Amino acid sequence: MALVLKVSRSGFYHWLKFGEVVSKRAWQQQLRDEQIQQIFVDSKPGYGATRIQVELEDNQQTACIKTISDSMKRQGLAATATNQKWITDITYLWTSEGWLYLAVIIDLFSRAVMVPT
Repeated sequence: MALVLKVSRSGFYHWLKFGEVVSKRAWQQQLRDEQIQQIFVDSKPGYGATRIQVELEDNQQTACIKTISDSMKRQGLAATATNQKWITDITYLWTSEGWLYLAVIIDLFSRAVMVPT
């Protein structure tokens, strides 16, 4: 079996005996990823890394913004290039002619306002 899997015999038998051992760090990372994903889903995908950090601090959890951002990228919750994910907002303004409605589309990666050509 070790020849077929191209592993050492001792490594194969070690794996059989102990299986996959998850390190404490990997376990903590998995737990943090689940918490970040839950906060992101509960916020109706509107929270970024900064707001998620505040939510974690409210729950007595600590994580730096870079760690949260990396977790979001790993889970596919954040854009990694332009034109991957957009967000929109609609607002209205009172003018002398009546109500004016304004719709804005923003690219999540570059934070640029998308202007139709």
